[in-house]
Amino acid sequence: MPTSPIVLTRHTSILTAPGVLFFECTVHDQNLRVPIIDQNSLASLPRIERSDDLLQRSRAVAYIRLLHDGGYPLPQDASLARSCSDDLLLEIERIAAEMRRLSALQDELVTQRNITLSLIAPIRKLPAELLSRIFLDLVSDDPPEKHARIVLKTVVPVCATWREVAWSTPALWTCIDGVSRIVKGGDVLLNAQLRASGDLPLTLRYKNDYYRNAEMLEFLLPYAARWGDIAFSTACPTLAGFGTPDLPLLSRADISLCHPYDAHAFEFLERAVALRRLDIQATSAEDADGGDPGLSFPVLPPLPSLVELSIRSTRLEMTPTRSKL
Repeated sequence: MPTSPIVLTRHTSILTAPGVLFFECTVHDQNLRVPIIDQNSLASLPRIERSDDLLQRSRAVAYIRLLHDGGYPLPQDASLARSCSDDLLLEIERIAAEMRRLSALQDELVTQRNITLSLIAPIRKLPAELLSRIFLDLVSDDPPEKHARIVLKTVVPVCATWREVAWSTPALWTCIDGVSRIVKGGDVLLNAQLRASGDLPLTLRYKNDYYRNAEMLEFLLPYAARWGDIAFSTACPTLAGFGTPDLPLLSRADISLCHPYDAHAFEFLERAVALRRLDIQATSAEDADGGDPGLSFPVLPPLPSLVELSIRSTRLEMTPTRSKL
Protein backbone atom coordinates (compact mmCIF):
# COMPACT_ATOMS: atom_id res chain seq x y z
CA MET A 1 0.00 0.00 0.00
CA PRO A 2 1.64 3.30 -1.09
CA THR A 3 2.12 5.96 1.51
CA SER A 4 0.62 9.43 1.32
CA PRO A 5 2.79 11.98 -0.48
CA ILE A 6 4.80 14.50 1.54
CA VAL A 7 3.34 17.92 0.78
CA LEU A 8 5.81 20.81 1.03
CA THR A 9 3.98 23.90 2.30
CA ARG A 10 6.71 26.39 3.19
CA HIS A 11 10.20 26.63 4.73
CA THR A 12 11.86 29.12 6.98
CA SER A 13 15.30 29.63 8.54
CA ILE A 14 15.79 29.58 12.28
CA LEU A 15 18.13 31.69 14.37
CA THR A 16 19.23 29.04 16.87
CA ALA A 17 21.15 27.08 14.24
CA PRO A 18 22.35 29.24 11.34
CA GLY A 19 22.38 27.47 8.00
CA VAL A 20 19.71 24.99 9.06
CA LEU A 21 16.44 25.16 7.13
CA PHE A 22 13.14 23.61 8.12
CA PHE A 23 10.24 22.77 5.91
CA GLU A 24 6.76 22.02 7.08
CA CYS A 25 5.10 19.01 5.48
CA THR A 26 2.02 16.89 5.85
CA VAL A 27 2.30 13.11 6.20
CA HIS A 28 -0.87 11.12 6.86
CA ASP A 29 -2.62 14.37 7.66
CA GLN A 30 -0.01 15.21 10.30
CA ASN A 31 1.91 18.45 10.15
CA LEU A 32 5.63 17.82 10.57
CA ARG A 33 8.58 20.18 10.78
CA VAL A 34 11.65 18.59 9.13
CA PRO A 35 15.15 20.08 9.31
CA ILE A 36 17.19 20.22 6.10
CA ILE A 37 20.93 20.36 6.82
CA ASP A 38 23.66 20.52 4.20
CA GLN A 39 27.08 19.03 5.04
CA ASN A 40 28.81 22.40 5.41
CA SER A 41 26.21 23.55 7.89
CA LEU A 42 26.33 20.17 9.65
CA ALA A 43 30.08 20.41 10.20
CA SER A 44 29.67 23.81 11.85
CA LEU A 45 27.32 22.50 14.54
CA PRO A 46 28.61 21.39 17.96
CA ARG A 47 29.05 17.60 18.05
CA ILE A 48 26.12 16.84 20.35
CA GLU A 49 23.77 19.25 18.54
CA ARG A 50 24.81 17.70 15.23
CA SER A 51 23.68 14.23 16.34
CA ASP A 52 20.46 15.57 17.89
CA ASP A 53 19.53 17.43 14.71
CA LEU A 54 20.24 14.37 12.57
CA LEU A 55 18.03 12.25 14.79
CA GLN A 56 15.25 14.84 14.68
CA ARG A 57 15.37 15.01 10.88
CA SER A 58 15.49 11.25 10.36
CA ARG A 59 12.67 10.60 12.84
CA ALA A 60 10.49 12.96 10.87
CA VAL A 61 11.21 11.03 7.67
CA ALA A 62 11.11 7.43 8.94
CA TYR A 63 9.28 6.21 11.99
CA ILE A 64 7.62 3.04 13.29
CA ARG A 65 4.10 3.94 12.15
CA LEU A 66 5.27 4.17 8.53
CA LEU A 67 6.85 0.71 8.84
CA HIS A 68 3.62 -0.73 10.22
CA ASP A 69 1.61 0.74 7.37
CA GLY A 70 3.67 -1.21 4.82
CA GLY A 71 4.34 -0.20 1.25
CA TYR A 72 7.17 1.72 -0.33
CA PRO A 73 7.46 5.52 -0.14
CA LEU A 74 7.07 7.80 -3.13
CA PRO A 75 10.26 8.69 -5.03
CA GLN A 76 10.75 12.04 -3.32
CA ASP A 77 10.17 10.43 0.08
CA ALA A 78 12.62 7.61 -0.67
CA SER A 79 15.25 10.14 -1.79
CA LEU A 80 14.87 12.04 1.47
CA ALA A 81 15.14 8.77 3.46
CA ARG A 82 18.34 7.82 1.61
CA SER A 83 19.83 11.20 2.37
CA CYS A 84 19.01 10.77 6.06
CA SER A 85 20.50 7.27 6.03
CA ASP A 86 23.77 8.52 4.49
CA ASP A 87 24.03 11.33 7.04
CA LEU A 88 23.33 8.93 9.90
CA LEU A 89 26.02 6.53 8.69
CA LEU A 90 28.57 9.33 8.53
CA GLU A 91 27.64 10.40 12.03
CA ILE A 92 27.83 6.81 13.32
CA GLU A 93 31.33 6.44 11.87
CA ARG A 94 32.37 9.79 13.30
CA ILE A 95 31.09 8.83 16.77
CA ALA A 96 32.80 5.43 16.55
CA ALA A 97 36.11 7.10 15.71
CA GLU A 98 35.58 9.57 18.53
CA MET A 99 34.83 6.72 20.95
CA ARG A 100 38.08 5.00 19.96
CA ARG A 101 39.97 8.23 20.50
CA LEU A 102 38.31 8.80 23.86
CA SER A 103 38.96 5.19 24.91
CA ALA A 104 42.66 5.56 24.10
CA LEU A 105 42.70 8.87 25.93
CA GLN A 106 41.03 7.24 28.93
CA ASP A 107 43.69 4.52 28.98
CA GLU A 108 46.42 7.17 28.97
CA LEU A 109 44.69 9.06 31.77
CA VAL A 110 44.36 5.89 33.87
CA THR A 111 48.01 5.03 33.29
CA GLN A 112 49.13 8.53 34.19
CA ARG A 113 47.00 8.50 37.34
CA ASN A 114 48.55 5.20 38.39
CA ILE A 115 52.01 6.63 37.81
CA THR A 116 51.11 9.69 39.86
CA LEU A 117 49.68 7.61 42.70
CA SER A 118 52.74 5.38 42.63
CA LEU A 119 54.96 8.42 43.09
CA ILE A 120 53.26 9.24 46.40
CA ALA A 121 52.61 5.64 47.51
CA PRO A 122 53.43 5.07 51.21
CA ILE A 123 55.69 2.12 50.32
CA ARG A 124 58.19 4.61 48.89
CA LYS A 125 58.75 5.90 52.41
CA LEU A 126 59.72 2.49 53.80
CA PRO A 127 63.37 2.08 54.83
CA ALA A 128 65.54 -0.37 52.93
CA GLU A 129 65.65 -2.78 55.88
CA LEU A 130 61.86 -3.15 55.88
CA LEU A 131 61.70 -3.53 52.09
CA SER A 132 64.27 -6.29 52.36
CA ARG A 133 62.09 -8.16 54.86
CA ILE A 134 59.06 -7.72 52.57
CA PHE A 135 60.97 -9.22 49.63
CA LEU A 136 62.03 -12.18 51.76
CA ASP A 137 58.43 -12.73 52.82
CA LEU A 138 57.38 -12.62 49.16
CA VAL A 139 59.37 -15.77 48.35
CA SER A 140 59.01 -17.51 51.71
CA ASP A 141 56.28 -19.93 50.52
CA ASP A 142 58.18 -21.01 47.39
CA PRO A 143 61.00 -23.57 47.12
CA PRO A 144 64.52 -22.06 47.27
CA GLU A 145 65.25 -22.77 43.60
CA LYS A 146 62.47 -20.35 42.59
CA HIS A 147 63.50 -17.41 44.79
CA ALA A 148 65.90 -15.73 42.39
CA ARG A 149 63.55 -16.05 39.43
CA ILE A 150 60.62 -14.61 41.37
CA VAL A 151 62.66 -11.63 42.50
CA LEU A 152 64.03 -11.02 39.01
CA LYS A 153 60.53 -11.03 37.52
CA THR A 154 58.53 -9.16 40.17
CA VAL A 155 60.85 -6.99 42.25
CA VAL A 156 63.93 -6.00 40.25
CA PRO A 157 62.02 -4.38 37.32
CA VAL A 158 59.94 -2.05 39.54
CA CYS A 159 62.41 0.77 40.18
CA ALA A 160 66.04 1.52 40.92
CA THR A 161 65.45 1.55 44.68
CA TRP A 162 63.78 -1.86 44.74
CA ARG A 163 66.46 -3.25 42.45
CA GLU A 164 69.22 -1.97 44.72
CA VAL A 165 67.52 -3.30 47.86
CA ALA A 166 66.89 -6.70 46.26
CA TRP A 167 70.50 -7.13 45.15
CA SER A 168 71.60 -6.00 48.63
CA THR A 169 69.58 -8.77 50.33
CA PRO A 170 71.92 -11.80 50.31
CA ALA A 171 69.28 -14.32 51.43
CA LEU A 172 67.37 -13.84 48.16
CA TRP A 173 70.26 -15.17 46.07
CA THR A 174 71.62 -18.16 47.97
CA CYS A 175 70.02 -20.87 45.81
CA ILE A 176 71.87 -21.68 42.58
CA ASP A 177 69.74 -23.84 40.29
CA GLY A 178 69.88 -25.51 36.90
CA VAL A 179 68.53 -22.47 35.05
CA SER A 180 72.00 -20.90 35.18
CA ARG A 181 74.31 -21.57 32.26
CA ILE A 182 78.05 -21.32 31.76
CA VAL A 183 79.19 -18.97 28.99
CA LYS A 184 82.94 -18.58 28.52
CA GLY A 185 83.94 -18.97 32.13
CA GLY A 186 80.80 -17.84 33.89
CA ASP A 187 77.28 -16.67 33.27
CA VAL A 188 76.77 -12.97 34.09
CA LEU A 189 73.67 -13.63 36.16
CA LEU A 190 75.29 -16.54 37.99
CA ASN A 191 78.31 -14.42 38.93
CA ALA A 192 76.02 -11.59 40.07
CA GLN A 193 74.04 -14.04 42.18
CA LEU A 194 77.19 -15.43 43.79
CA ARG A 195 78.35 -11.91 44.66
CA ALA A 196 74.92 -10.84 45.94
CA SER A 197 74.64 -13.88 48.25
CA GLY A 198 77.57 -12.60 50.28
CA ASP A 199 79.06 -15.19 52.62
CA LEU A 200 75.81 -17.07 53.29
CA PRO A 201 75.65 -20.84 52.77
CA LEU A 202 74.66 -21.80 49.22
CA THR A 203 71.92 -24.16 48.13
CA LEU A 204 72.64 -26.02 44.87
CA ARG A 205 69.90 -27.58 42.75
CA TYR A 206 71.09 -29.45 39.65
CA LYS A 207 68.95 -32.51 39.03
CA ASN A 208 67.86 -34.69 36.07
CA ASP A 209 70.83 -34.06 33.78
CA TYR A 210 73.83 -36.19 34.74
CA TYR A 211 76.35 -34.97 32.19
CA ARG A 212 75.44 -31.32 31.51
CA ASN A 213 75.49 -30.62 35.26
CA ALA A 214 79.17 -31.54 35.45
CA GLU A 215 80.29 -28.27 33.88
CA MET A 216 78.25 -26.18 36.31
CA LEU A 217 79.39 -28.16 39.36
CA GLU A 218 83.02 -27.75 38.35
CA PHE A 219 82.43 -24.01 38.00
CA LEU A 220 80.94 -23.89 41.52
CA LEU A 221 83.66 -26.04 43.10
CA PRO A 222 85.72 -22.97 44.19
CA TYR A 223 82.69 -22.00 46.33
CA ALA A 224 82.51 -25.43 48.01
CA ALA A 225 83.31 -23.92 51.41
CA ARG A 226 79.90 -22.20 51.21
CA TRP A 227 77.87 -25.23 50.12
CA GLY A 228 75.16 -25.79 52.73
CA ASP A 229 72.50 -27.85 50.96
CA ILE A 230 73.21 -29.63 47.69
CA ALA A 231 71.01 -31.69 45.38
CA PHE A 232 72.38 -32.71 42.02
CA SER A 233 72.61 -35.48 39.46
CA THR A 234 76.00 -36.25 37.99
CA ALA A 235 78.32 -38.98 36.80
CA CYS A 236 80.82 -40.63 39.14
CA PRO A 237 83.90 -39.34 37.28
CA THR A 238 82.76 -35.79 37.95
CA LEU A 239 82.63 -36.38 41.72
CA ALA A 240 85.91 -38.30 41.68
CA GLY A 241 87.52 -35.27 40.07
CA PHE A 242 86.44 -32.97 42.92
CA GLY A 243 89.22 -34.19 45.22
CA THR A 244 88.55 -33.45 48.88
CA PRO A 245 87.33 -29.84 49.09
CA ASP A 246 86.66 -28.19 52.44
CA LEU A 247 82.90 -28.45 53.14
CA PRO A 248 82.50 -26.97 56.64
CA LEU A 249 78.88 -25.76 56.11
CA LEU A 250 77.42 -28.74 54.24
CA SER A 251 74.54 -30.17 56.28
CA ARG A 252 72.44 -31.94 53.64
CA ALA A 253 73.28 -33.69 50.36
CA ASP A 254 70.98 -35.35 47.83
CA ILE A 255 73.06 -37.01 45.12
CA SER A 256 71.93 -39.01 42.09
CA LEU A 257 74.62 -41.14 40.46
CA CYS A 258 74.61 -43.06 37.23
CA HIS A 259 76.47 -46.24 36.37
CA PRO A 260 79.37 -46.97 35.81
CA TYR A 261 80.46 -46.26 39.36
CA ASP A 262 83.79 -44.97 40.60
CA ALA A 263 84.99 -46.21 43.97
CA HIS A 264 86.39 -42.73 44.76
CA ALA A 265 83.22 -40.76 43.90
CA PHE A 266 82.29 -39.97 47.52
CA GLU A 267 85.76 -38.98 48.65
CA PHE A 268 84.72 -35.37 48.07
CA LEU A 269 82.60 -35.68 51.25
CA GLU A 270 85.62 -36.59 53.39
CA ARG A 271 85.79 -33.10 54.93
CA ALA A 272 82.00 -32.61 55.28
CA VAL A 273 82.22 -32.66 59.06
CA ALA A 274 78.77 -31.06 59.54
CA LEU A 275 76.86 -33.34 57.12
CA ARG A 276 73.78 -34.67 58.92
CA ARG A 277 71.60 -36.02 56.09
CA LEU A 278 72.71 -37.89 52.98
CA ASP A 279 70.35 -39.22 50.27
CA ILE A 280 71.82 -41.25 47.43
CA GLN A 281 69.91 -42.32 44.32
CA ALA A 282 71.89 -44.87 42.33
CA THR A 283 70.99 -45.70 38.75
CA SER A 284 72.68 -48.88 37.51
CA ALA A 285 72.68 -51.22 34.56
CA GLU A 286 73.59 -54.89 34.44
CA ASP A 287 77.21 -55.43 33.46
CA ALA A 288 77.89 -57.01 30.10
CA ASP A 289 79.44 -60.05 31.79
CA GLY A 290 76.45 -60.46 34.08
CA GLY A 291 78.29 -59.06 37.11
CA ASP A 292 76.65 -57.09 39.88
CA PRO A 293 77.32 -53.31 39.54
CA GLY A 294 76.74 -52.96 43.27
CA LEU A 295 80.17 -54.51 43.91
CA SER A 296 81.81 -51.34 42.53
CA PHE A 297 79.54 -48.88 44.41
CA PRO A 298 81.49 -45.90 45.80
CA VAL A 299 82.70 -46.16 49.39
CA LEU A 300 81.44 -43.56 51.87
CA PRO A 301 84.07 -41.85 54.02
CA PRO A 302 83.54 -41.45 57.79
CA LEU A 303 80.90 -38.80 58.42
CA PRO A 304 80.96 -37.91 62.13
CA SER A 305 77.76 -35.79 62.14
CA LEU A 306 75.63 -38.05 59.93
CA VAL A 307 72.27 -38.98 61.50
CA GLU A 308 70.22 -39.94 58.43
CA LEU A 309 71.33 -42.01 55.45
CA SER A 310 69.14 -43.15 52.56
CA ILE A 311 70.35 -45.17 49.57
CA ARG A 312 67.95 -46.05 46.75
CA SER A 313 68.80 -48.02 43.66
CA THR A 314 67.17 -48.09 40.24
CA ARG A 315 68.10 -50.89 37.87
CA LEU A 316 67.95 -50.17 34.15
CA GLU A 317 67.01 -53.21 32.08
CA MET A 318 69.17 -53.47 28.99
CA THR A 319 66.96 -54.75 26.17
CA PRO A 320 68.92 -55.89 23.08
CA THR A 321 67.82 -54.38 19.78
CA ARG A 322 68.34 -55.58 16.23
CA SER A 323 69.87 -53.05 13.90
CA LYS A 324 68.66 -52.75 10.34
CA LEU A 325 71.34 -53.15 7.68
